[in-house]
Amino acid sequence: MEGTVVGEDEEPRLENIPEKKRLFLMIFIVVGIFSLLLYRAADFQIAQGEEMRAAAEINRVRKFPLSAPRGVIFDREGNQLVENVPSFQVVLTPADLFNQDEEKQKDSIQKLSQLTGFNGEEIRKIVESSNSRSYEPKVVIEKIERDQALVLESNRDEIVGFQVISNSRRQYSEASLSHILGYTGMINEEELAKYEEDESYFGLDSIGKGGIEKFYDYDLRGVPGSKHIEVDASGREENQVAVKDPVPGQNLELSIDVGLQNKATENLQHILRTGGLRKGSFIAIDPNNGEVLALVSEPGFDNNKFAEGISTEDYSELADDPAQPLFNRTIGGTYATGSVLKPIVGAAALQEGVINDKTTVVDIGYLEIENKYDPSIKYRFYGWNKNGLGPVNIYTAIALSSNPYFYQIGGGYQGFEGLGPELLSDYLNKFGFGKNSGIDISGEAEGLVPSREWKQETLEERWNLGDTYNLSIGQGYFSATPLQMANATAAIANGGTLYKPHLAKAFLDESTGDRSELEPEVLNQGFVDRGYIDIIRRAMLETVVNDRGTARSLQGLPVSVAAKTGTAQFQGSTLDHSWFVAFAPYEDPQIALAVLVEEGGSGAEAAAIVARDTLNWYFGGRPEAEPEEAEDNIPENSLEIN
Repeated sequence: MEGTVVGEDEEPRLENIPEKKRLFLMIFIVVGIFSLLLYRAADFQIAQGEEMRAAAEINRVRKFPLSAPRGVIFDREGNQLVENVPSFQVVLTPADLFNQDEEKQKDSIQKLSQLTGFNGEEIRKIVESSNSRSYEPKVVIEKIERDQALVLESNRDEIVGFQVISNSRRQYSEASLSHILGYTGMINEEELAKYEEDESYFGLDSIGKGGIEKFYDYDLRGVPGSKHIEVDASGREENQVAVKDPVPGQNLELSIDVGLQNKATENLQHILRTGGLRKGSFIAIDPNNGEVLALVSEPGFDNNKFAEGISTEDYSELADDPAQPLFNRTIGGTYATGSVLKPIVGAAALQEGVINDKTTVVDIGYLEIENKYDPSIKYRFYGWNKNGLGPVNIYTAIALSSNPYFYQIGGGYQGFEGLGPELLSDYLNKFGFGKNSGIDISGEAEGLVPSREWKQETLEERWNLGDTYNLSIGQGYFSATPLQMANATAAIANGGTLYKPHLAKAFLDESTGDRSELEPEVLNQGFVDRGYIDIIRRAMLETVVNDRGTARSLQGLPVSVAAKTGTAQFQGSTLDHSWFVAFAPYEDPQIALAVLVEEGGSGAEAAAIVARDTLNWYFGGRPEAEPEEAEDNIPENSLEIN
């Protein structure tokens, strides 16, 4: 039989290959496939084994952080200001949801929306923004009610990938403390990235967002624990494997007197309401150590809304309010101070020998200055009483609030050499103006102590005598916060020591009972001799006891009070800010305060009434009485008084 011949151009075929060779080829192919399978198996078992085991372990056993009970906050009298209350959240474990088919995913989202009333589209957005392979829980609904939590638990098989976790949230008892305490809220991605090296912060965590809650967050939050749990195929907890208990945060005692805080808030709100106004501040400090006794910023806000998870509508209402209720104007607002600055300027002039307690100036109602280039042009700088106050010294100049007297000791006049802008700025800085005090809440503003250099660099204008005159009475470019004004007044009250103001008084360790007091911190002292400070203190007392004094409405209080009124003009309005500073008792000061009523007019009116009624309550046995009407005991012609 003639064999088959394969042509040169003909491709060899399997049937053309001899049987032995064909068998060999088949064996080679099988061995190759088997080797490939063996290699893949080895790769899974060896090269990827650790990774697969870790993934399997995550699927079976998961670690969940346990928040530590947050420290409780008290006032100086031991009144509890905040508590931790049970709260429930809905969280998503992305991998558990994405392990389901698309239909099951849609059903879970829809069912969750139905059971909670939460917008299904919002849930979908959160799901789509998640890493589908992640086993890290992610908050979907920040707060649900207890009955909703029970309903979700009973329908857990229909909301695969979602689960309810119990937590705690803050509940604040005093609405007047919103700017002091701040609030807590869920940690966001930016905050989490900031603390990524710190294991005490995690994705389902609450964190201080403002005020004391933010400033002392690390102390209040404690140390979180953890638990290891076994889960089923849907991510449901089946068994608890191990638990590491969290360490509770430290309790915090504030220097705040909540009774004083509430009374000052009530009195300030009354004056604002009576005048058709909305914005004001009150701050009281213990002059012996810098402890803040009260800090009120009006209008305020409900910090419980933030702790619960504020709605977009509620937040927009607060953020868009022209009165800025979220703004802590007591530490962050900067204003011309008007005549409440005069005691500080007087102390500087005494210390520098510009005046003594007998130096007398005749106040004719104004100073008249000639233009140095054209003597026919004259400028007048007026006092509040354009008919003049007559001869005044440092005591009566402060008591009656003589502008011409302070124009002269600040800027000089007709051969009398005043402090000048450099010394004025220097002493204002020494009293704490133009810089942060370092108070233990965020949002503090520096204010502005202007100088020749500042004006040239900022406005490209030369400093002139009028600028010095204005600075001498707390006007012009000068600005300060109510906190700075209260703290400078406290330094006058205590004899010349400027303390760092602070709200925290002591930390309390509940487990050991240990109490750790915060020590007072001195910012400056000895820059004005005690004898000169005593002259200013006496002048401020004259402001009240002198029958012509601008603060005479405070006569008759249970203790002797030293004070100063201020009426500050500000750009863009025909209305004035009403200022008042005081300390009491005069002989042994226990409290120094500053009150500001924005657009409140004369300092002898609105701000003085708030201070008077609050001090009357504070030293009068703390009676619970309604605030007096705004019209009561207002000095005659007080609209014109500084």
